[in-house]
Amino acid sequence: MDYFIKLKVFLNGTAHSVTEVAIAKHSLFVQKPESLDPRAKYHSLTSGIGSNYTQPRQMDVDDDVSEALYVKLLEMEKAIHKRLKEEDDKQAYKKYLHQTESSFVRLFSSTDLV
Repeated sequence: MDYFIKLKVFLNGTAHSVTEVAIAKHSLFVQKPESLDPRAKYHSLTSGIGSNYTQPRQMDVDDDVSEALYVKLLEMEKAIHKRLKEEDDKQAYKKYLHQTESSFVRLFSSTDLV
């Protein structure tokens, strides 16, 4: 047991708890996206003394494949935004119809039709 404690102090290891991973991901989130390397995978690590940090490791990615993936992701993002806007428009229209219908009901129920 004592051997493993000494080993952890001198060797950096991966983050094992949810809190350690969340801290590492938050540190990436607060950085500007332009400062991050798009061809790197960021690993959350914990030092021997318990401090959490992230370390970029380069991925073996072809430039053409990464460019095609980026274009596809942009197309997907535009499609999702379009669909969400259409759903919002439909909900707003339904709300408008409901308000109009209820105002007509109140109008005709309050007046005396003879």
